[in-house]
Formats: sequence, C-alpha cells, structure tokens
Amino acid sequence: MKRNLAIRLAVGTALTAAAVAWHANRMPDAKPVPPALMPSPNARDFYTAAGAKLVDESAVGFAIANKPIEPLKSFATATKTDAAWIPTGRVLTVAEKDRILTENSTALATIRQGFRYPYLAPLPTSFTTLLPYYSKDRSLAKLLSLEGQTRAEEGRYGEAINAYIDAIKIGTDLPHDAPLIGALVGYACQAIGRRYAGECVSHLSAPDALMAAHRMEKLDATTQSAAKTMEDEARGTEASLLTFFKDRDWRNSLVTMIQSDENPGLSPGYRLPLLFESPKDAYDSYAAYMNLSIAITRLPWPA
Repeated sequence: MKRNLAIRLAVGTALTAAAVAWHANRMPDAKPVPPALMPSPNARDFYTAAGAKLVDESAVGFAIANKPIEPLKSFATATKTDAAWIPTGRVLTVAEKDRILTENSTALATIRQGFRYPYLAPLPTSFTTLLPYYSKDRSLAKLLSLEGQTRAEEGRYGEAINAYIDAIKIGTDLPHDAPLIGALVGYACQAIGRRYAGECVSHLSAPDALMAAHRMEKLDATTQSAAKTMEDEARGTEASLLTFFKDRDWRNSLVTMIQSDENPGLSPGYRLPLLFESPKDAYDSYAAYMNLSIAITRLPWPA
C-alpha cells in the first residue's frame, strides 16, 4: 500500500509539474500586424536627413531663448564648431541669429522638401529599437522657430508666421503611425512653433493672415487623433511583446529591464509570480489594458 501511495504521489506530482509547465509556457494566440507600407518618397526620410545636416545645434537652442546667455558648463565641452563662438552675457543680435540660419540653410531646405510628401514612421516592433531621430526633430522645430523669430525682428511677419507654422507642421506629422513617444515629441514641436507665433498675428497683412489661416486649417484636418495614437502604441508594443516572448529566458530579461540604479534588485516576492505567469496571460492582460485605454481616449471631452 505504501508503494502504491508513493507511486500515486509521484505520478500526481509529475502531472502537476507538467500542467504548471504547460500553463507557464502558453504562447499568445495573437499574430503581429503586418507593418504599414511606407510611402515613397517619405517625409520621414527628409526630416532624418535634415537632422543630420544641422550645424551648431546647441546654438539654435541658445539663440531662440532670446535672453542674455550666461557661461555654461556645456561650453567647456563644446566642439570648435558647436556653439563655441556664442557670446555670453547678452542677447544675440539679429545678425548673429541670421548667421545660425545661414549655416543651417541646407537643413532648412531639406525639411521643406519633405513637406511635399506624405509622412509615415516605421512602427517599432521590438523593445530594443532605438529612435534617435526624435531628438533631432525637436531641434528642427527650434530651428524653424528661430527663423520665425528672426524674420519677425526684421519686420518680415509673413515669412515669420510661415516658419512658425512649418515647425507646427513637423509636430502634426510625427504622431502618424508612430508609438506614443512620437506623439509626445510631436506635441512638443507644435508647442515650439506656437510659442512666438501669436506675437506676429497683429502685424500680418490680410493676404498673409489668410494664408496662415488656410495652412492651420489644413494641419487641423490632418492631425491624428489621440485614439489613433493609442492604437498605434498598442500595435507596436503588442508586436514587441510577441518578439520578446520568443526568448525562453524572457522572465530574466524582464527583471533586467525593470531593474535600475534606484531599484537594483527585485525581491523573491516579485520574481516568484513570474514563474507561473504565461506569455499568453501577460499578453492578454496587456492587450485588454490597451483596449480600455483606446476606448477612454475615444470618449468626448467633458463639457
């Protein structure tokens, strides 16, 4: 009898372990959504090329501040061609701002070449994908805003408002088919373009004001909704999860991703549940959360 009991316990234990292992390794039923077909030519390629052609990038940021520039630690590490010439203790003159714009004339022309074409960003489908062009996009918006500021100081308000709207256009383009970070950078670029645009309005001629209004109406019509942004974020992150779960060691990889200098180690209390969490359960929970987020963003704004 003892032998039979031992056999039953061994078989029961083996079956339980097999059931737990089966549950813990169930893969999601979902399949990744095929990537969108990129337009050709694509404005994204022109923005990336323009970012690579930026000259004195930090000088653009200092110039657009339009306030006395104090000596900063960054000057100590500046390259010979990057902001080293900027005087400290005073606001840059119009001529000095024009110098920055002249140095960046190729970048400005490349941006505006891109305006002729549709914009679509390749959606990342891996958590390890880097998106370095977004920091350059902010600099491009600052460059266009600097152009607007400089033309306004010269009394050329029609050109100024056009430059400001160009910066806003970059911001309305970036969210299209992009993850959430693309939308956030886009909102920042729009804010950069709007910051000084209002100062031009009262100085515009009737034709310039009409042109600006038509351009803004067109941008409003092509602005991506928050719900579409969340749908794109869900598509990208869910595809990234499917890629992530292909690694048999995904649990340790997840722990490594969560750990940081402020949180150097996770206690066993956090690690243990991962042993029983299946990729399917994790994916389904995340997908349900994203579906709820999308539904919330579709709700009308409260009156």
